[in-house]
Amino acid sequence: DRANRLLTIWGCVVGACALHAVFGLVQFAGDSRSLYGLFEPAKGPSWAPSLIDASAVSQASVLRSFGGGPIAWTLPTIERGFPLGGLLGGPAAFRSLAVLALPLALAILIQLLAPRGSRLPLRDRIRESGHGGLIVALSLATAAIAVFLGMISGLWLCAPAALGLLAAGVLGGWRSGFRWGSLALTLALLSATAGGAVLGDSLGRPEGIEPPVNRADWNQVAVVWKQAAKVARDFPVLGVGLGGLPTILPYGKETDRAPTTALSSLSQWNAEMGLAGLVPLGLAAVWCLVRLPRSFRRVGPADRPLAGGLLGAIVAFAFYSMIQTSLGTPSIALAAAAVFGNFDRWIAGGTDLFVQG
Repeated sequence: DRANRLLTIWGCVVGACALHAVFGLVQFAGDSRSLYGLFEPAKGPSWAPSLIDASAVSQASVLRSFGGGPIAWTLPTIERGFPLGGLLGGPAAFRSLAVLALPLALAILIQLLAPRGSRLPLRDRIRESGHGGLIVALSLATAAIAVFLGMISGLWLCAPAALGLLAAGVLGGWRSGFRWGSLALTLALLSATAGGAVLGDSLGRPEGIEPPVNRADWNQVAVVWKQAAKVARDFPVLGVGLGGLPTILPYGKETDRAPTTALSSLSQWNAEMGLAGLVPLGLAAVWCLVRLPRSFRRVGPADRPLAGGLLGAIVAFAFYSMIQTSLGTPSIALAAAAVFGNFDRWIAGGTDLFVQG
C-alpha cells in the first residue's frame, strides 16, 4: 500500500541521516577529515572521490602562491572542507539532510505511539504492536541526528529544523490522540538540538566545520548574498545559466577568497535563472499555499502525524534553502526530490497517500 511505500522512503532518508550523524560524531571527536574517516579526495583508491568531485561541492576557492625565486605562480586552490561520513559537502550537506529527516522521524514516532482508536495503555499498545525495537532504534537515531546537528550548526542555523519539528509535533500530534506525548517528544528533540549547540560551542569545533555564529560571520555571508543579488540585477531575465554563478562571482570579490555558491539556494536560483526561473517557482509556492489548508483538513486524525511531518520537512527545507545552500550534492537533491514528490502528490489531491491497507 501507499503508506508503507511512503514510510519506506522516509525511513531511507532518516536512516541515511542517522548513519552520517554517527560517523560525524566519531569524526568530530577525532578531528578526522576523511570520508568515513578513511579516504581523502585524490589520495584514496581509484574509485574514491577526486579533486574535481571535491571542487564541485566546495563553497570557496582561494589564491595561493606556488614556486619561488624570480618566478612565482598564483593559482586558485579549493578550500579544504570537512567531509562528514560520505558527504563531500560536509556540514552544509548534513544540515540539508537533517532538516528533512528530523520532522519525518518525529512524525513516524508519533504515528507508532498514537492510540489510533485503541483504549490500551501505551506500554500495552507497544507490546502488542511488536514495534518496541523499532521505536527504541528510531528514538536513538533521531536523538543522535538532533545532537549532532546542534553541534555543527550552532543555535541560529538550527532554526529551520526547530520550525520543522514544531510543525510536525504540534500540527501533526494535536488531534492524533497522543497530544501531550507528541509535545513532549517535540520538546525533547528541541532540547537535544539546543544542547548539541551548547556542547559544540563549549568544546570547540574542528577547522572547516565552524558555522556562522556571530555578527562578523553573518556579515561575510551577507556580502556573498549581495554579490549574488548584483549578478541577478545584471542578468534579470534569463540569469547567467545553471552552474554559471561560480564563474561570475570571482569578478566581484573583495578578497582572494572566491565563493563558488551564493550561500543561499534561493539567491543562487535567482542569479542563475532570473525571472524565467523565479516566476514559476513563485507560482508553484502560491499554488501549494492555496491548496494546503484543504489538503490538511482532508487527512483524518489517525493519519494527521504523517501529514504534519511531511509539512514540517517541506517548511524546514524551504526555510533552510533561503539562508544556506541546500542542494550542494546529488544525494541531497535525490532525498529532497523524493520528499517533495510525496508532498506534491498530497497537495494535488492524493487522499490515499497516508492510508494503510
